[in-house]
Amino acid sequence: MIKFLFWNIKRQNTTNIGDWLEEIIEVEEPDILLLAESNVNPKFIEAISNLKFIDTRVRGEKYGKQVNLQLYSNNNGFGIKKIMSTKENHILSFFLIKENRKYLINGCHFISKITESDIDKLTKHFNKYSKHINDIKLTEETKEEIKLSGTILFGDFNVNPFERPFNNPDGIFTFNCMSPLKSKTNITYYLNPTYSILGPFRTDKLGNFVSPGTYYFKAKDRDKPSQYYWNSPDGMLFSDELIKQYIDGQQLEIITYIIQNGNPKYLIDINKRKFKIPSDHLPIKFAFNI
Repeated sequence: MIKFLFWNIKRQNTTNIGDWLEEIIEVEEPDILLLAESNVNPKFIEAISNLKFIDTRVRGEKYGKQVNLQLYSNNNGFGIKKIMSTKENHILSFFLIKENRKYLINGCHFISKITESDIDKLTKHFNKYSKHINDIKLTEETKEEIKLSGTILFGDFNVNPFERPFNNPDGIFTFNCMSPLKSKTNITYYLNPTYSILGPFRTDKLGNFVSPGTYYFKAKDRDKPSQYYWNSPDGMLFSDELIKQYIDGQQLEIITYIIQNGNPKYLIDINKRKFKIPSDHLPIKFAFNI
């Protein structure tokens, strides 16, 4: 079982968000941690956990050269090889090797609708992301090495799972289902469980509240009908070869609270729809039985 945790921490540093990171990592014990918009010193993460800093990617000039992605891993029974990225560092791709099986993992922080508001142009950006991943897979298929056993994308996609960049072959084509297509297709597609975390407030099996999304769009900023209050820009996609490994693992969840001394400590104020954490995104977690 390999456990993943992702969090866009909104350019926070160790002083502002360190306590929350330490508590969440202690409770969730991720094998792979990906942070977006992180100003956290990697030495802090290494000091509070068994995770080791693997790599970082910085956005270009127009983004102020801000840290975009930070990757950490405990390499517990698996290895990480060959880090790759897109030109603007919106994707950090790497191979996860375990027991003679190789998986292509892609940590993501895609362009936002604030930077690119035209949905057609935004979809073209997603097409470039898809091409980046397909080019890596094509290159690997021509080598006489271990064949790929599956592909995973996770992180901040900056769109909801039902929006055009995810439901059009011109973007990254995804389906809201847990089964492969019955008919053959030449179109690359992924299964998108992010749908499952978007919805009304609900309770989990412990009776605690779970957030209906990872991001809340404040009412004062909601000036267009296409802007929703609760959103799930943070999520995960995977290729259909990994259905069984996902179902046998831990399905995608929003971390709305952590258990401390037997009681839930919430990251948001449920009644006021207000985040208690410095970030405006909630973290997500999932696991694959690989």
